[in-house]
This record gives sequence, C-alpha cells and structure tokens, in this order.
Amino acid sequence: MNDTFFTEFIILAGVVGAILAFLIIKRWREE
Repeated sequence: MNDTFFTEFIILAGVVGAILAFLIIKRWREE
C-alpha cells in the first residue's frame, strides 16, 4: 500500500465522518 492512497483514504473518511456527525447533531437538536 502506498502512502498516497492511505492519505486520500484518511481524508475521505474524515469528510464522510464530518458529514455524518453534522447530520446526527442537526437531527438531535431538532427533537
């Protein structure tokens, strides 16, 4: 595994995690 793929995977996982966290917090505040 090369470092470029690993770095892009971490960045992608961070973006997806941030979006999921934003949606969960938004839904939690509405209730």
